Amino acid sequence: MIRAEFWIPGSLPGLNELLGAMNSNRHKYNALKKSSQDKVALCARDVPKMPAGVSIWYDFRVPDKRKDPSNILAGGIKLIEDALVGQGILRGDGWGIVKGIYPTFALSRDNPGIRVTILGDEDAGVSGGKGDQVRE
Repeated sequence: MIRAEFWIPGSLPGLNELLGAMNSNRHKYNALKKSSQDKVALCARDVPKMPAGVSIWYDFRVPDKRKDPSNILAGGIKLIEDALVGQGILRGDGWGIVKGIYPTFALSRDNPGIRVTILGDEDAGVSGGKGDQVRE
């Protein structure tokens, strides 16, 4: 089992901010996404490459309750996982790679940020391909 953890100080744009930027001007959206992913990449610079089959815990520490949790979660996870894929830390962010996402939220006026913990199983043996299916 491989475990990696890193801290992103402050906040990332929520889903509403991302959608607003995308709807107003694609250059504004691209700049917002790039600056956010650059911030994540800097914070995750010491994280090793992870195997297929990871579970990711997101501990969102927010300064106030102005944004609803689903808005924070949707924007944050998208930006973080895309940055981790872009850095080669994750092989992808599809069903074959990300096996579980576990978010928590808490107020932290003095130290807002996001603690990201990734657990990877070296022996997961998942392909990550389109052949992965869910059976019920």
